Amino acid sequence: MAVILHIETSGTTCSAALSAEGMILAHREDFGGRNHAALISDYVKHCLDHAASHEMELQAVAVSIGPGSYTGLRIGLSEAKGLAYALGVPLIGVHTLELMATTAMFEAAADDPDTIFIPMVDARRMEVYTAAYDYSLNSIVEPQAMILEEDSFATERASGRPLVFFGSGAAKAQPLFAGDSAARYVEGIEPLATGMLARRKGMGEQAVHRHCLQHACVPQRFPGYTTQAQGIMTETGSDFGSDLRAAAEVLRKGGVILYPTDTVWGIGCDARCGKAVERIFRIKQRADSKAMIVLVGDLGQLERTVNEVPEVAYDLIEFSERPLTIVYDGVSPASGIAPGLCAADGTIAVRLTRERFSAALCKALGAPLVSTSANISGQPAATCFDEISREIIDAVDYVCITGRQATSAARPSTVMRLGAGGIFKVLRP
Repeated sequence: MAVILHIETSGTTCSAALSAEGMILAHREDFGGRNHAALISDYVKHCLDHAASHEMELQAVAVSIGPGSYTGLRIGLSEAKGLAYALGVPLIGVHTLELMATTAMFEAAADDPDTIFIPMVDARRMEVYTAAYDYSLNSIVEPQAMILEEDSFATERASGRPLVFFGSGAAKAQPLFAGDSAARYVEGIEPLATGMLARRKGMGEQAVHRHCLQHACVPQRFPGYTTQAQGIMTETGSDFGSDLRAAAEVLRKGGVILYPTDTVWGIGCDARCGKAVERIFRIKQRADSKAMIVLVGDLGQLERTVNEVPEVAYDLIEFSERPLTIVYDGVSPASGIAPGLCAADGTIAVRLTRERFSAALCKALGAPLVSTSANISGQPAATCFDEISREIIDAVDYVCITGRQATSAARPSTVMRLGAGGIFKVLRP
């Protein structure tokens, strides 16, 4: 029996899973973002405790090897190498882009055998880490750092084959390739420890084990297979998707919602909708002179929202261990951000959310979201859904289902003000 521990920390999510013969036996996942150092040891312990309680002997450790966050990769690899060395078992490196591609093959409903799968991991500005794969996971374009331009992937786009773009950097490609009818963009594909496994429908206990160990194989055609994760992750299944679509539809109509964020529960609306912004001020009974925070789903949205992102901001966002709101000098004229969200001096407070649902909602809407705590101004912020008052719930148009079960007390983000020359000031620790 092949018993394998899987560790994935290359992106904003932190996850670990235990498998035997290709079946997921235990797993832990966090979508809060940048909590890897605090969580991964506990997640691994949970998996190892499960193995010990069932008298299973670990035979290998699989870990993502990038590309991705340098800090996240360092944390995951350090954990994996220490375990493999101590237990005397093989250490298996899983390429993050391959992991994303195989996940997309199962989740993107792409039945054409000529489909090309193009994962993109967001980097700075218009740069992404990317590659292109066919259905057999053969490289069509080798993994590389690429600055996206209108002629990027020109050969693949001219081939007439269906193209599937996905990952945290795919939103950058969409406006560049807008005229390509064969291109499709799929949201919600990200590397997870459970995604290192797949099981074919109707095979019972016989499993296909991707990436891991010499005897494992990658099937040549994927219809009839499904990711194991679909059966065990409620927040990436139909509930998550239907909740996301319903919330996005309300936002597109100018509505106001209650939704989970990377900090406390928030009252939100499309940041471009002035009437909805005014309504939130009324719901909170808050003076409109007090600006509200704006959430973005990726670096591309951030760069399109503010006038300029200073170099130091990228490092602060990358290495901050807590959710970080940064006050920037002004909004981009093309962003369409409602004037009521800027302070009197023209500054705007923006946070790149690492929480799965709010990030996906920003991307589904195609615009930043207002994010203000779900309480009447002057009253304590609700640290979980159960603490939100009936007055607030009754005042909005839609209350998200996702995240209601979370019981750990959340807290507001750190707030920093960026000044000239890269100087920054902490406004709220």
